[in-house]
Amino acid sequence: MWDRVTFKNRAKAIMKDHYWKVFIACLIASVLGATSAGKNSFELDYNSSGLHLNLNAGIFKYPLSIDQFGPAIAFGILIFVVMIIAFVTGFALHTFVFNPLRVGFCRYLVLTQRYGQPAEITEIFWGFGCGHYMNLVKTMFFRDLYVFLWGLLLIIPGIIKSYEYTCVPYILAEHPEMECSYVLTRSAEMTDGYKFEIFILELSFIGWLILGSLLLGIGTLFVIPYIELTNGEMYAFLRSRFEPNQEQGPWGDQNHTQDYSQGYTY
Repeated sequence: MWDRVTFKNRAKAIMKDHYWKVFIACLIASVLGATSAGKNSFELDYNSSGLHLNLNAGIFKYPLSIDQFGPAIAFGILIFVVMIIAFVTGFALHTFVFNPLRVGFCRYLVLTQRYGQPAEITEIFWGFGCGHYMNLVKTMFFRDLYVFLWGLLLIIPGIIKSYEYTCVPYILAEHPEMECSYVLTRSAEMTDGYKFEIFILELSFIGWLILGSLLLGIGTLFVIPYIELTNGEMYAFLRSRFEPNQEQGPWGDQNHTQDYSQGYTY
């Protein structure tokens, strides 16, 4: 049964002996925008000092400044061109770089959870050489697209959809060859009845994040391994509800389950 305390205790058990190895992996993933806490986007801002374009990659910002232009029309055209370039560049980076990195980091978490010790850091870049790169790109693109479209209805439907697709990068990390529609459907089935529990699990880290932010935000870096390892344990539980069965396909019979609380880890 679902037990977030068990997830956290398992994460702590791994950190007890391997904290710094996991920390380095999470730090690299954070810089690359591959963690669940990372946000990748472009921001355009104009004030008295000029035009500013910020690339947000993970927890870091890379500012670019463009000086003011005199004529209003010329400046308006410049803003439009910069916005188009920013959108296309941001979309390309998110789709073809950040998303595969996210899948690779989830693979790192899956392997770390499975064997109880840190996987190789190079697993973060696994998506680029797994032989199914375009399938990862396609599936993650449609995941983002569906979440975006549901978010257009109202904010809440988009949030619910994002929780429904929580398992997508983890599933791809194990089965990069799986068809896009199958991965999305399986994630929806795995999270069915657990979306609110996932939300509560995320909320339970608020105290740690606030504490980490007191150190100019740097302290949150040391909390990320705890959060990500716990997420890996959460996926292990959701995954255990669909134990593989070679005679019934790669995921087997969804009614064939294992008791996670008794130590099931795949």
